[in-house]
Amino acid sequence: MSSCACAFGRLVTAPTVTLREEFVGFIGMNDVSAESVATEILARISELELDITNCVGQGYEGASTMSGHVSGVHVRIREQAPFAVYVHCASHCLNLVLNHSSQTPLIRRMFTILSDVINFFSPAHVVQWSNHLGAMCSRA
Repeated sequence: MSSCACAFGRLVTAPTVTLREEFVGFIGMNDVSAESVATEILARISELELDITNCVGQGYEGASTMSGHVSGVHVRIREQAPFAVYVHCASHCLNLVLNHSSQTPLIRRMFTILSDVINFFSPAHVVQWSNHLGAMCSRA
C-alpha cells in the first residue's frame, strides 16, 4: 500500500521580512514509518536547497508517527533543526471537527448552501452575470 504526503513550506524572506507559504509538492510514500517520513521531508528540503537549521516550526496531524515524543517525525526533524518547534496542525484539527459535525443533517445542509453561494459568486458566474446584465442594459 502506498500513501502520499503533502508538503507546504512557510518562508520568511529578507530584506523585507515577508512571510509566504508555498506548496512544495506531494511525496509518494511506500513506508509511512516516522524514520521514512522524516527522511523524505529532509530530502525534499535538501532538494530545494533550504537550510534545515533555519527551520523554526513544524506542524503535522496528531498520529503518533508524526507527534510521538520519543521517535516521531517531529523529534527526528528536531535532531537536524533544534529550533523547529512542533505544533499540532490547526487545519487538521478543523478538518476533524468539520468531518465529525458533517454527520449532523442540518450542518451538512449548511455546508451545501455555503458551497452553492461560493460557486454562485465564483469568477465564471460573475462573468456570466455581467455579460447577461450588459446585454439587458444595451437593449434598454
